[in-house]
Amino acid sequence: MDHRACEKEIEGLKAHAETQERQLETKNMQLACQQAQLAALQAQLAAQQTQLAALQAQITAEEARFARLQEQKQGLLEAKHALQQRVDELEQAQQPRSEGESWL
Repeated sequence: MDHRACEKEIEGLKAHAETQERQLETKNMQLACQQAQLAALQAQLAAQQTQLAALQAQITAEEARFARLQEQKQGLLEAKHALQQRVDELEQAQQPRSEGESWL
C-alpha cells in the first residue's frame, strides 16, 4: 500500500469515526430528552398521587359526615315517633271516657 492509499484510508477512518461520534452525540441528546420526559412524567405522577390522596381523604371525611347525618336522622326519627306517641296519648286523654261523659 502506498503513501497515498494510506492517507485515504486514514481519512476514511477519521470520517467514519466523526460520523460515529455525531451519531453518539445524537443518541446522547435523545437519551437526555427521554430522561427529561421521564422526569416530567414522574413529577406528573407524583402530583396525581398527591391529588388522589387528597381526594381519598375528602371521601373519608364525607363518609364520616354521612355517618353522622345518618345517626342524626335516626335520632330525629326516634324523637318524631316519641312525639307522635305523646300526641296520640294526649288526644286519647281528651276523648270522653264514655258517650255520656263530657269534658265541659
